[in-house]
Amino acid sequence: MLKLSSMKKQKGQRGLTGSGDNSGTLFDMEEPAPEIDIRFDRRLAVFGSQYGASIEAIAEPAITRRLKIRPFSQRQLAGVVGEDQDGNEILFLPRKTASSVPFDKVYVCPSAVDVETFAKRASDAPLTLLAPLPLNPKKDADEISKLCNEIGSSWRDGVAFAKEQTDGDQVIKPGFRSPQIGALHALQAHWTVSEKIATVVMPTGTGKTETMIAAGLQERAKCILVIVPSDALRTQIASAFEQLGILPKAGLIDKGAQYPVVSLLHKRPTSVEEARGLFGISNVVVTTMSIAAGVSPEIQAAMAECTSHLFIDEAHHVAARTWREFREAFGSVKIVQFTATPFRNDGMRVDGKFIFVYPLGLAQAEGYFRKIDYQPVDGLDRDDIDEQIIEKVGEALEADEANGYRHLAMARGNKRTRAEELHEKYRRRWPQYNPVLLHSGLSASEQADAIAKLRAGEHRIVVCVDMLGEGFDLPELKIAGLHDPKKSEAVTLQFVGRFTRTRDDLGEATVIAAVTRDEGSPLASLFAEDADWNKLINQIGSKATERAVRREEVFEGFGGIDAEIPLETLRPTLGTIVYKTTQSPWDPIGGIVRFDHRQLIVDGPHINHHDALAIFITERADLPKWSRFKGIADVTYDLFMVHWDQEAGLLYVSASHDDRLDDLAKALCGDDAERIRGEDIFRALDPLRRPVLNTLGLSETRRRKIRYSQYQGSDIADELRSRSGNRTRSKTNLMVVGFTDDGRVSLGCSRKGKIWAQERTNDFGRWMDWCHDLGRSLLNETISTAGIIDRLIQPELVSEVPQKSPVAVDWYEGMSVLDEDSWVFTINGEQHSIYDCELELSSHDAQDRIEFSIVAGTARADFTMTINDEGVRYALKEGQSASAEKSAAPVPLSRWFHEYPPTIYFADGDSLVADELFALPDTEVPYFPDEHFEVWDWTGVDIRVESLGHERRADSVQARTIEQVRSTTGSHIIFNDDGTGEVADVVAFEQDGNHVTVRLYHCKYSSSDAPGARVGDLYEVCGQAQRSVRRCERPQRLIDRLLRREGDRLRAGKPSRFEEGGVDDLRALRSQRNQLEYQFEIFVVQPGYSLAAKNSTHSQVLASTESFVVDTFASKFRMICST
Repeated sequence: MLKLSSMKKQKGQRGLTGSGDNSGTLFDMEEPAPEIDIRFDRRLAVFGSQYGASIEAIAEPAITRRLKIRPFSQRQLAGVVGEDQDGNEILFLPRKTASSVPFDKVYVCPSAVDVETFAKRASDAPLTLLAPLPLNPKKDADEISKLCNEIGSSWRDGVAFAKEQTDGDQVIKPGFRSPQIGALHALQAHWTVSEKIATVVMPTGTGKTETMIAAGLQERAKCILVIVPSDALRTQIASAFEQLGILPKAGLIDKGAQYPVVSLLHKRPTSVEEARGLFGISNVVVTTMSIAAGVSPEIQAAMAECTSHLFIDEAHHVAARTWREFREAFGSVKIVQFTATPFRNDGMRVDGKFIFVYPLGLAQAEGYFRKIDYQPVDGLDRDDIDEQIIEKVGEALEADEANGYRHLAMARGNKRTRAEELHEKYRRRWPQYNPVLLHSGLSASEQADAIAKLRAGEHRIVVCVDMLGEGFDLPELKIAGLHDPKKSEAVTLQFVGRFTRTRDDLGEATVIAAVTRDEGSPLASLFAEDADWNKLINQIGSKATERAVRREEVFEGFGGIDAEIPLETLRPTLGTIVYKTTQSPWDPIGGIVRFDHRQLIVDGPHINHHDALAIFITERADLPKWSRFKGIADVTYDLFMVHWDQEAGLLYVSASHDDRLDDLAKALCGDDAERIRGEDIFRALDPLRRPVLNTLGLSETRRRKIRYSQYQGSDIADELRSRSGNRTRSKTNLMVVGFTDDGRVSLGCSRKGKIWAQERTNDFGRWMDWCHDLGRSLLNETISTAGIIDRLIQPELVSEVPQKSPVAVDWYEGMSVLDEDSWVFTINGEQHSIYDCELELSSHDAQDRIEFSIVAGTARADFTMTINDEGVRYALKEGQSASAEKSAAPVPLSRWFHEYPPTIYFADGDSLVADELFALPDTEVPYFPDEHFEVWDWTGVDIRVESLGHERRADSVQARTIEQVRSTTGSHIIFNDDGTGEVADVVAFEQDGNHVTVRLYHCKYSSSDAPGARVGDLYEVCGQAQRSVRRCERPQRLIDRLLRREGDRLRAGKPSRFEEGGVDDLRALRSQRNQLEYQFEIFVVQPGYSLAAKNSTHSQVLASTESFVVDTFASKFRMICST
């Protein structure tokens, strides 16, 4: 073992002298000592493992020193001595030795045989430390404990609050950033007056980790416990604390401040002694919540006893219950929660007092984020979108490299198999960038190797699933290809922060993603075609943060309550009954006492006087309905929330039980509290954009057998006009689905005064804000509720197939809102998606059964539908096979139709769904006006040829239709949709400002060479018109369907379906989905029908079709025929 002596060089000493006793030799140096630069790796004061933790402390960081060198000789030992400008000496030996030498620091370097050889070595040639060796936690615990105390004492001067100075993107003088200074001052102020848990919100990239480090130093913390959500972040945070972040280099701490002993805890301590042992030799312990919260209460208590400060990083990840239980052991510890996104994916709260919130918009304005170049992609289908994103990712890498930036790119899929598929595509398209695949299925060593090579630039593209997770810090990662973006606000904002961090040698971030089709997504605006990410990221982040702060302020307003049922566990449905009140103050304490004369309250009342909010829980015991025995009871707990809006003079009451709510309102706000009810309650629906009536309840005002009816359907508001049978009915309740700035919402209203939404929340601030929005509408007397419902059609249960002519069969109405990719049909051994299948009537004859077929290309399955007293039956033709498959085992189609019954349309306008007949009122006499016929010139057309076909038959009915549409309308898109699964033979779009007219043309060839009056020529084409109405319900789905059919056509090597316009024009319509209003017009084209030969039977078929089309979603129906 090397023995060290502490001989110090006397002032004026030029070297070492010695004699023949071999104790050392001095050399007089006439020549000036040569100077060289030597690079030293960091030197550790502590290194080793103990108590399930890796423990390290830096004695000196990596540094390059300028040394004057001179020769050294002692007995048989020769080497070189280097001296820095401060007089510190370091001995370099060419080999290891056990001899005692008079130097504290000794390194082994093979070139240290003499000064000349040593001077020629490279400045970064490797050195091996011989002395002093770091302390070992297993052997030197007492010395390390003393060292920890010394380190804490060295922090006595705290930190210098010097602000970073910049010139544009260039840092002129390093220092703290504005958010860091603000957070540090906020923490000092908070700890001066409070022991409550503090929450600090700083956007990703603004220096959250350095803030933690500086807070610990400023406090001269005895021992800091840092909790992080992941292994990757644990390693990153520990490394930052070891080096004290940027504080030493920026001169923000005294030069005498020592580096802390940092323990990276990998395993749970198994005893109190282990916990105390570890914390006793640590200034900082970094671990995950799963480890810290997984130990016994006794061990947690020991950890808390040794901890002075507890920092939670990425606090929004910590499970609410886990965190609540864990922190109870740390009651006397100063606790701070740090997060960039103070809102949780599970809807639960990030609690603690929000002492500092740095807005994302301000971080952008201060230049902490670079700009984002968002490149939207809109394709025909997923494969097309993937190819476009892949192409753009490679192009972005090339463009950035041409500008001098060697960036890296990340591509994300939503699951492992998807990532593997994408990796193969990237590998084929961009082999020069050596794409690498990274997912949780790889071993730890494989992941580490992939990440190391990514950092080294051997891989320029990484394909992953989880966006590389929080804690993955790689500034060169500047290009993102989001094949499957996350829908979480928190995850997206974290991701943006990682890609937009600034550095002098890096350019701006590029995000490439598909335009979203989900209007209800909270990130819909972010993934729109014309999105400005630099504005929207700020808006989304600010809104989400404001919600979180608002929520916590409400919880704080309740004070230090001790609720039997923790308030954060309550998740009531959004709902309220609203009362008009006088402007006199409400009386929550006395009012609730008066209301609870039966003493049913078991928890509360908890009152937030600042927000005028009270919450309490009652218990009631009722006899069960199935027994009269008084020894048992059905116990029910009910939640009550009441909020008084003094400015509006409204009281909002939400309760899980509606009994005595009027009594509660009067007890709180006086006897003049009046419930808002009746027609006025429907004013609450006014703010919804694009409202879709989902449920309708009607009550009979005259005494009849049926006093109440409830109807469900989609967007039935336009199809229900006034009918004489509804004059004695009044609206009882409505449920409407529509859009607000927050996305898709549902809202229900009852004439009795109740308003509700299909949403649960434990954010009481959210509930109050929701109530305030309702109140503004309810008090607005300019809102008229007249005309919401005008007409109704009631179903009738039948025991046989109606004896009338069917004209069309279509999929179950609910199928329009199902994903058409989800069902796969197997027809006689051939598999087809529902998207490629079509239902066809086999006969238009009136008989005791309905015969129809499911057709996909050449595959066909024939069914017979019959009805009797036992219900409906769907029988498959003998010898055929047909089944439906989604995610479970295949289901025979004959059984599948019972769950998804097809809709049968009849010539008189009635429709049949299973054994329910939807009949038009008898008072209506269908009549089709003469002016609704349009006669075209069919010269040069073979009226027996329907389709344009691949031969481009110019003499076909469809060709003439396209020619007419092109010449007589302003349609900028004309789409040839002919074929199985068509919406119509020709689909045309005409845009005028924010109004779009969509025209559907259904073409049919004539069954004879000459036009006539054949009703058969009408049945099929009118049936097609009625079937197409379903496509009018959701314009975006129609556009998506057309784009997909175009993609299928092109992949099959066939000509485009566009006769006018193109894919980009359809995409443009889709990107403006929230700004455009659609109107549909439907045309049937049958040159085989002669206007001159029309009769009453034909009129009934056409009038019934028109009635159905116009009453539902289309504004116009026309019959195009011959003279």
